[in-house]
Amino acid sequence: MSGPWPHPKTGIYYYRKGVPEPLRLAVARVLAADAGEHQSDLKPKHEVRRSLGTAKLSEATVKWSAQDVWFRDLLRRANAPRVTARPMDHKAIVRNPSGTASGEMRFSPL
Repeated sequence: MSGPWPHPKTGIYYYRKGVPEPLRLAVARVLAADAGEHQSDLKPKHEVRRSLGTAKLSEATVKWSAQDVWFRDLLRRANAPRVTARPMDHKAIVRNPSGTASGEMRFSPL
């Protein structure tokens, strides 16, 4: 069973979870985006480790549960398909195949 992990030197409890192989780069990308960091040279994230900020096991257990909810959401966001849109070219806009107003900008699927 997973639970709080005590740091061997400080005694502070940590949340630690391994990242599934197929999601490692995507998790690194989501974490970088959340932190507002540049995403050019990302390294795959093998493990997520966050301090629970306490040396008391009872407090750490409660905080660990909250971090686990956060981690599951992180995996969900990393596993979500990346949605990007690109504008249609001028000819597609002029042709107006979908009945939108002439000249209205639409986005085509990738």
